[in-house]
Amino acid sequence: MPNASGVRLATPQAAGIAASIGPEALATLIPDTGEIRADLETVGARLIRAVTAPDVAALHRLTIAEMTHHPQLQKSWRDDGGTEALTQRVADYLSRCHDHGALAVPEPHLSARQFLHLMSIEAQVASLRGLEPLSDARIEQIARETVDLVLRAHRV
Repeated sequence: MPNASGVRLATPQAAGIAASIGPEALATLIPDTGEIRADLETVGARLIRAVTAPDVAALHRLTIAEMTHHPQLQKSWRDDGGTEALTQRVADYLSRCHDHGALAVPEPHLSARQFLHLMSIEAQVASLRGLEPLSDARIEQIARETVDLVLRAHRV
């Protein structure tokens, strides 16, 4: 999106998150197999791969470096519609789990947002903001540990 001076602001979509977890992929984001742990770990691994992809990580590092001079850059990440759509998709899943009595999730949108943030920041820190690629085993570990935390918080 161009800013007042006509400079195009880079957004998560421009970096490729939309391609891996965008509107087209949202329909199959959560497999909904009936196995909550496996379903959420699948979401987690997909998110980790998206946020640690080289182009996305590089753009995020640049955004952080320039944030004091161009706060609109970070706002473009925060206010990205794809992020809200992703959060809503996970919230809908958690709400269904709550409705079926499998989990106690009184605030599914809040829980979804926190789940995604925990997953994302853990991966960003572990990868040094994308400078060190994560192995498949490490991605699975981060997903598993984050899902464990969320499931413990919402057990019935």
